Amino acid sequence: MITELEEWAATTGLLESSPLEQLSGRTVAIEAEHFIDRILTNPSTREPLLPALGGLPFALESNVHSQITVLGSYGITPLFMFSGLSPQTQNSTSRSIENSVKAIRNAWELYSGILHKYNIDFRVAPYSAVAQLASIDGTAYCDAICGSTELLLFDVERIITKIDFENSSFSWVTRSSCVDALGLGSTSAFVDACLLSGSSFLPTLPQLTNVLASPLKQPMIKAATELLRRHGLSGNVVCMHYQDLPQNNEANSSYLERYQKARLAVRHHIVIQPDGTVEPLDKANAPGDLHALMGQQMPPEIIDYLSRGVIGPRVLNWRASGAVYETVPLDCDDSDAYHALVRDKLVPLRASALSLLSQSLNRYYQHRDVTLHCWFDSNDNGKQLGILDLPDPKPIIAGWNVKIDAIEKKATQLKVSSKAATSCVREVVLTAIFSSKYLSSPSPSKALRIPTSPSRQGLQEGKRTRLFRPTKRSFATRFGAF
Repeated sequence: MITELEEWAATTGLLESSPLEQLSGRTVAIEAEHFIDRILTNPSTREPLLPALGGLPFALESNVHSQITVLGSYGITPLFMFSGLSPQTQNSTSRSIENSVKAIRNAWELYSGILHKYNIDFRVAPYSAVAQLASIDGTAYCDAICGSTELLLFDVERIITKIDFENSSFSWVTRSSCVDALGLGSTSAFVDACLLSGSSFLPTLPQLTNVLASPLKQPMIKAATELLRRHGLSGNVVCMHYQDLPQNNEANSSYLERYQKARLAVRHHIVIQPDGTVEPLDKANAPGDLHALMGQQMPPEIIDYLSRGVIGPRVLNWRASGAVYETVPLDCDDSDAYHALVRDKLVPLRASALSLLSQSLNRYYQHRDVTLHCWFDSNDNGKQLGILDLPDPKPIIAGWNVKIDAIEKKATQLKVSSKAATSCVREVVLTAIFSSKYLSSPSPSKALRIPTSPSRQGLQEGKRTRLFRPTKRSFATRFGAF
């Protein structure tokens, strides 16, 4: 989220409240990581000693179920949106990597352990969930969007920042009211102020961190606004003014360069359109080297699997970024045994998984290794996993198949409709991998093969799948009553 923006909006009276019944009969698209964070940090649902205990919080399922039940009692249909791949412009410091990994892990545990159990709709964005939510805002596919204040970086007017389940109300704020209260005069300057304040797209401008230590402390967004006013309301000019200072330059890039990439990433973030196409926002004006901002393009078929939760983003992130980052665990285990585990013993498993994935991608990935970076390793260049030296995995997986009978049996056991067929396939495949119960020789009549080539039929031949169901009213119509 944008540093201190929500707190500032609350103190200035910009954050408004409405009863939940105003969303009755509507579909609300929710940022999953933000939803989890609210549960983990709310005093009424927060669990003590969670970092020390680790794993999924004991009361998370009951809290999620009770909150979903409240939404259902008002006739509100939730649609959870998860983040997918990490953009190249994302804050790459050690702490941000650790927080990002923890958030993604908790989000996927929410899906696999809870949402699937209660048959709640969800989608996974190609990259940022907030960008994906912004792309469907104001359309017929949802009536409202709920998430962190980072949604205000995009072209949205109203967002729900918090749902108060105890008082059956929700808080919301408008982008225009924030722009007017700050006196910036334009949404472009407002986006600059938000970026300089700090978010997942860009860390806080080092010169603004002094505000925290000042006895006359003011909200970060206000400090960023005053800085912009002194430099022509241009974030680029602000970054250029401080570009020669040591704290604004890292080993790989300067803060100015990171700001410019973040600005373009917000303007041209890659999303899934309602018709299934994967393309950047404002496609007509997108730069030709967008891969430098977002990373190399993945095949549409992979993005489709990711969007439906058939595969997770973890290994895809390793392959897309070309790096695996191991940060110090929460229990601070710095023993030699743990070092050997993450540096040596896990390498063959990771290399095999990445090799299998790479063979189904284009040649760019097939001829590039992945580097392991550990927090205890003094070698800044990291350790190569040796993917290129592994044998071709295609002969090994040639006999992997799951019969239709096994899928139908699993669907009956789970008591799900045909809409959940993809989840059934995933359950059976995972069971097959770990138990070999369903592994058998290929059958020409009843078998589903794991794809080994991106050239197979599907999205790459132009077939599109609708990812969102239209609702009866648009977002703007609903919020006109607020």
